[in-house]
Amino acid sequence: MKSKVHIPRIPEPYDSGWKRILFRYFFQALDFFVPELSALFDTTVAPVFLDKELKKIAPGNEVGHRNADVLVQVRLLSGIDQVLLCHLELQTSVDSTLGHRTFVYAYRIYDKFGNFPLSILLLTDNDPGFRPEIFTLRPTPLAGVTLQYVVIKTLDYLPRLTELRDSDQVIAQVLRIYLEFQQQRLTLGLPGVSLSQVRQWLDVKVGLMKGLLELNLDGETVSEILLFLDWIVRLPRYMEATYDQLQIEALENKEKAMTYVNTFERIALRQKYEKGLEKGLKRGKQLGKNEGKIEALQETILRLLQKDSPLPPEDIPVITNCKNLETLEKAFALCVDGKEVGEVLEVLRSL
Repeated sequence: MKSKVHIPRIPEPYDSGWKRILFRYFFQALDFFVPELSALFDTTVAPVFLDKELKKIAPGNEVGHRNADVLVQVRLLSGIDQVLLCHLELQTSVDSTLGHRTFVYAYRIYDKFGNFPLSILLLTDNDPGFRPEIFTLRPTPLAGVTLQYVVIKTLDYLPRLTELRDSDQVIAQVLRIYLEFQQQRLTLGLPGVSLSQVRQWLDVKVGLMKGLLELNLDGETVSEILLFLDWIVRLPRYMEATYDQLQIEALENKEKAMTYVNTFERIALRQKYEKGLEKGLKRGKQLGKNEGKIEALQETILRLLQKDSPLPPEDIPVITNCKNLETLEKAFALCVDGKEVGEVLEVLRSL
């Protein structure tokens, strides 16, 4: 009987990696996938994302899963604002409700904004036959409604994989990594695999990471794509630690590696916290689990806030006297995000 390991569930919605890329590189994505459409927009005016408005228009509990959708307002070269509805359909199976959901969005957006949206479908499934382009409601032969979409199918780019590998465009590299991941998934299977398959997935992830570092991309772009890679290839915790170390070593061998400081710090901080937490949990056998976690967080926050210079003596009790686990976790999160010492202490004092 083969040994099995549990691969943790990603704590974000399944689509969040693609959604983050669109938020960070919206015009680049549009220019890559639909250049003739991109040419209509004034790219000197930043896109405005209307996620809160989208939730009001079509709450998820009314017409299904909504996390994959993006509503964005852009400026046309004519000076007119245009609302775009981007559906990010990232599920591996065909969704027969897609046409209906897109139509529901479209007429509600028109009702709210007085501006009929352009609907863009980003389809990342593995089914070449799933290509919905038109939704039609025709109750009688005499009249009806037809909604046509702009369709982007990631599978269409598979024959161009070699070209994508050599590109220095951020969207090309995101797409390349996703397509190579899909190919490997067909061979290795889904999460919940054997130990030998987990080791293979580690090799796959390391290979994708090293291939990315060979390209002439700036540090911020590489960091964003590495986050995307973390989203699609999720390893068990003990394997992630191995991958983190291999990533650090690869970055250290890269010229001007300090441009990747965000990646370094986030990995290092997570590892320090996990070590401290393990230490605290051991103590927790005697003190209780919560007490052990609290002590571990206090020690870790102290260490992180003093990594550049010592804290004033009067500030140390603010940390050591805090016994609220939720508050300490918030303070730790601020440390990981690189917030100022004063902001972290303010959270601890607010209890």
